[in-house]
Amino acid sequence: MFKNHLIWLGSCVALVLASTSLAVTPPIIPSIINGLKKEGNKHDVADAARLAAEIPRGGLGLLVIDQQVSFHPGGSLAIPTANEDAARIAAFLTKHSSELAQVVLTMDSHQRYHIAHGIFWENDAGESPEPFTSISAQNITDGVWKPRDSSLDDYVLAYTQSLEASGKFSLTIWPEHCVIGSPGHNIVPDVLAAALEWTKESLTPIQYVMKGSNPFTEHYSALKAEYELPYDPSTSSLNTALIKSLQRADKLVIVGEALSHCVNYTVRDLVAAWPKERLRDLVILTDCSSPVPGFEAAARRLGRSSGSASDISDPSQMTSKGELALTAALFLVPCGAILERCVADGSLFALHPALNALAMLVCLPRARQIMPHGKLRLRKVLELVEAGEQHLTSPHSWAALVTAMFFSLNVFQGLLLTFEGKQANWQWKDETHVLTGVLVYVGAVATMLYGLHTSAWGAQMFAPDRQFQLTVLILAAHVTLVGKSLVLQRRPPVTQQKKVA
Repeated sequence: MFKNHLIWLGSCVALVLASTSLAVTPPIIPSIINGLKKEGNKHDVADAARLAAEIPRGGLGLLVIDQQVSFHPGGSLAIPTANEDAARIAAFLTKHSSELAQVVLTMDSHQRYHIAHGIFWENDAGESPEPFTSISAQNITDGVWKPRDSSLDDYVLAYTQSLEASGKFSLTIWPEHCVIGSPGHNIVPDVLAAALEWTKESLTPIQYVMKGSNPFTEHYSALKAEYELPYDPSTSSLNTALIKSLQRADKLVIVGEALSHCVNYTVRDLVAAWPKERLRDLVILTDCSSPVPGFEAAARRLGRSSGSASDISDPSQMTSKGELALTAALFLVPCGAILERCVADGSLFALHPALNALAMLVCLPRARQIMPHGKLRLRKVLELVEAGEQHLTSPHSWAALVTAMFFSLNVFQGLLLTFEGKQANWQWKDETHVLTGVLVYVGAVATMLYGLHTSAWGAQMFAPDRQFQLTVLILAAHVTLVGKSLVLQRRPPVTQQKKVA
């Protein structure tokens, strides 16, 4: 701004000097000066607009990938749990609105005539492939499938060979989805409403990133196309402008559809271009993203191979072997003591605490292994609860927490009553111990059922009909077990009668 004023002042001086030496008519001078002043002011206001549109440095960034109608129940390429993902994304956006410095919405944006849509291809009978058909380079060489436009014969062979050489996947024919201008292209209402409210409150524009409009290449990643076409800048290079914009955030949260495809390959490209020392600033909310049915393995591979984002198993965050051995040793001492007493006692009832001890010995060190590196501080636990992300947000996680509390109480009380004397006493009976044991049993069953229906893992691993079948089997098994126990408990004691000689 100062520079513009300086230019304007210099121009005025130059004009005054020129007028004295060249005898310019005095009325012309003011109009020229006013024109220069207006031009300077125009640059000033343009700078103000540029600065207002600039992505601020710091804060929280949110990258929402392809939350579009086509990928939700009722859409042409529906993911069964996408509505639940969208609800959690909208809630996250609303809850963290004041912390968000930037919101990026990517949008799959296709032509109907597209290399991954059926109408692009035909067989010898003139028929198009069905959705989810895989077309390999060998299929093209053998003449199983060919492009309807015969001028593209060589291109599609080179294209499929390139895909297969990348090791990612072969060409998949998808249902026609996210066609530009169609209802399926729209952002789903709840996510859009939350984003629009954020832009209203923050006075910051939403960044919309369109991808996939070139009909001759797929564009899963929001950062680059699968096949570079030099004539189209949107496919020929990595979107470094978007990467630099995202890097301005202190922490970047990634959500959206689908975990098996567009989220998967966006994260891979982002990790490859991200500063190594800042990889922990990438966070995938896995309960805000789901895989396309049938492609769950691809989503799991994301966790194994790109383990640099905070929500993926990062080797640097895993417990070291030394710490794991120490943890196992710490649990081995009390569990070993219990097992030793149980073996020495030899009674059938001793199996009960023995099995509990074995469960603790096997499960708890493993739980410690997958905890983040370092001590789990109370403050961190409270932050997780307050943030409402990933932990203690579903009935499954709360049921597990309550069950663990009752289990700890039950084990502690059982140890006190059994080993309070010099000799192990297995003959005691205590109503409180029975009650907490029943609560642990009920809590474990509830946790299992909630895990099937409300956890991200359950939703991803089992279709709704399979969830129902497993629920019926679990309930039937436990009802049978409890019923048998009640029958045995109410059965009168059997007394042996001596034979009368």
